[in-house]
Amino acid sequence: MKQQHITRHVIGRHIAGRASLAILASALLATAALAAGPSGTRVVRDPETGRTREFTTTEQLRADYARAATEHRDAVRRAVRSCGAPLLSLRTDRNWIDDVVRFVAARRHSFGAPVKGAR
Repeated sequence: MKQQHITRHVIGRHIAGRASLAILASALLATAALAAGPSGTRVVRDPETGRTREFTTTEQLRADYARAATEHRDAVRRAVRSCGAPLLSLRTDRNWIDDVVRFVAARRHSFGAPVKGAR
């Protein structure tokens, strides 16, 4: 048996044997994914196939894109929460350390952990 297989087996048994397993989902949101960009002609390239496509970005397309992006983020958030897992959302236009600190502080508060300096 290879060492890698043995390690996976031992870790898998350890996780399976735990009564409680903490799960955290994280989502990284690139600000470019929030909007379709300014109106005008665009050329996009599929990174897998290399195929390109040219299209015109209109106000209607931008509105539809923004709505679809919001619906997608909401669906992901609902799916993660329905599994009972917290969702740590990080954005490329913000300091991710601040996001993590806010997330941890909110989790500590929601679980009733003692707050530093409180009696």
